[in-house]
Amino acid sequence: MGRLRRLPSLSWVVSMAMRTSLILSSSLDRSWVTLVGVDMGWGVWKESGRKTIAREPGLVRRAAFLYGSPRLRVGSSRPLRSLNPLYLPLRMNFLAHLLLSGSPATTPDYADIVVGNFAAEAVRGRAGLLAYPEPVQRGIRLHRFIDSFTDAHPVVRRTTARLRAAGLGKWAGVVADMGYDHLLARDFAHHHPAEPLPQFARRQYALLHARRHEIPERLRPLLHHMRLGDWLTGYAHPTGLAQALQGLSRRVPAGAVMATGAAAFLAELPAYEADFAEFWPELRAEVAGRIMSSGWDG
Repeated sequence: MGRLRRLPSLSWVVSMAMRTSLILSSSLDRSWVTLVGVDMGWGVWKESGRKTIAREPGLVRRAAFLYGSPRLRVGSSRPLRSLNPLYLPLRMNFLAHLLLSGSPATTPDYADIVVGNFAAEAVRGRAGLLAYPEPVQRGIRLHRFIDSFTDAHPVVRRTTARLRAAGLGKWAGVVADMGYDHLLARDFAHHHPAEPLPQFARRQYALLHARRHEIPERLRPLLHHMRLGDWLTGYAHPTGLAQALQGLSRRVPAGAVMATGAAAFLAELPAYEADFAEFWPELRAEVAGRIMSSGWDG
């Protein structure tokens, strides 16, 4: 039997994305980095210093970046600005977005809407929207509508307020997104009786992978790791939610409080279950009405 590959956890991926984004934003354009190793399929780069690249002065700092090219070898160097760290938004409700895209049997242009809904995480402004065909634009507009409806909903605000009162502060929204997706995954058979969660997840992975060339380049690594780690089913159990938030708390700057996120959510689980039970049908009804008529702004 071949040796099993260790896959990066979602919390590890999120923390590395945040960390590398901070490094990129604070580094000089003329900085160079050298590939010094590979960890779980990810390139580990060291910012150039006299001991690393004699002709390029600078501070020595370790950072993890996506190992984006199979032609790169340990010892090769590139400008720091040329590296594209894994793009990952703080909104973690991937399962909700994909489920709200409709169904193959009843939703016109279903596959296009799924692609647009997923791609929307990295599509900015009207120019980015208009770069896509109209059916995919519908998915991007749907994604934006879901986010704006969610942010403005009083039940969601009640959830985040309760989490802030529990000490989560600015991370309350992250915990709320992850907690809601946990409830959706846990009770998926109730919310989507047409197919089990693993089957739904495999179908989404296959569709998005087949059309990955239409997804913004900076999102493709995210899709790759989502498929490998099966993120869509990962939060179905409380332990999965707790482990992900604990991992984030150890690695995200000023994010230590997230170690208490799962405990805070689960300690008042009946209240959050009631919030989700009130919010989800309203969101789903709004989306169902608009997805058939394209009645959203964006």
